[in-house]
Amino acid sequence: MPGGHVCEACAAGAVTSANDAEADPLYAYIDTGSMQCLNESAEHPLSHCVKPESQRLDTSKFLESDADEQLIIRIPFTEAVKIKYICVSGGSDGAAPEKLKLFVNREDIDFDNVEDTKPVQELELAPHVGHDVDYPLNYSRFQCVRTLEIFIPSNFGDDVTRMYYLGFKGKGTNVRLLWRQVPFPTDVDCT
Repeated sequence: MPGGHVCEACAAGAVTSANDAEADPLYAYIDTGSMQCLNESAEHPLSHCVKPESQRLDTSKFLESDADEQLIIRIPFTEAVKIKYICVSGGSDGAAPEKLKLFVNREDIDFDNVEDTKPVQELELAPHVGHDVDYPLNYSRFQCVRTLEIFIPSNFGDDVTRMYYLGFKGKGTNVRLLWRQVPFPTDVDCT
């Protein structure tokens, strides 16, 4: 790593800040008014951690789980996107997410079926490392993403899970989505 930076997250294949010309922040493509989170705290909702990249270091607002450590997050996009990295900044003292299970275009995911549904990709996250971390995704599996569903089954031992920042990097496809009114065609080529 540049400058000799080595941490547990970087050793696991993540990078502290992806400087990739092929990957732009995707916040502008998120339909923030339609985001959903199951088991979020009313005081600390999903909208507190999904924010512009320029606000990623702001720890005054965060997402926190409510009844236990599990969360299911649904991120809808305004157009189909290609996601190359997911960026996570978790809480300290065991509250950071330990694992993410990612699902693409599966709006039916809930606590009744998530354990029995095979994710597109699973990520093992590093414990809180004091900064946000970009985790690379299997890019070929995230090419035409209309919604991204994220299941957080556990954290590093706290009663609740806490995230200060959740972001995405990749590219838009210019395939505009009107799927809330009209079913999305399954034969759309997002390449």
